[in-house]
Amino acid sequence: RCQREGRGFDPLCPLQNNKMVTNNKELTINELFVKATKFHQDNNLEAAEPLYKIILNKDSNFISAHDNLGLIYKNKGENEKAKTCFKKVIEIDPNYSSAHYNIASIFHKMGKLEVAKSYYEKAIEIKPNYTEAYNNLGIIFNQLEENEKAILYCKKAIDINSSFFNAHYNLGLIFQKIDENEKAINCYENAIKIN
Repeated sequence: RCQREGRGFDPLCPLQNNKMVTNNKELTINELFVKATKFHQDNNLEAAEPLYKIILNKDSNFISAHDNLGLIYKNKGENEKAKTCFKKVIEIDPNYSSAHYNIASIFHKMGKLEVAKSYYEKAIEIKPNYTEAYNNLGIIFNQLEENEKAILYCKKAIDINSSFFNAHYNLGLIFQKIDENEKAINCYENAIKIN
């Protein structure tokens, strides 16, 4: 599949014998990671995923490869595999805030609000200005009918980043839900100004 007709191996093929080879030179683990990340950024997940796996076969503690592989699985809806990757990241570095956030978002999507809440809170404990985590906690508290906390967390997200569209929009939803329509309109207008 990575051969040119009659020419042997393709020097641009990402995988040959479970190694990344370019012009007959095996790449270092860091070079592999750069290539994998480039594929990932270009949304070529089919090329990125096996490279991250090769990296992890060479170095099972390569934290960024675990994290990025988890993001690929999360993107593909393979939640159990994604959680395994993010848990490995946390095992290697318990203070890796985005891994806590990513696990939280998976549990949140699954409707496991209390578990998601604890991971979001841990992400904020590690990174106190984690805008997205505050916003998502606001959404969880809204779902749990704890409106005051929902408002508080969305406002905190806005305090950190006043141009964060989602927090303005979600705050509007909360105010609309509790019939504070003027406040809701103000939030929606702020969201529209942003986007």
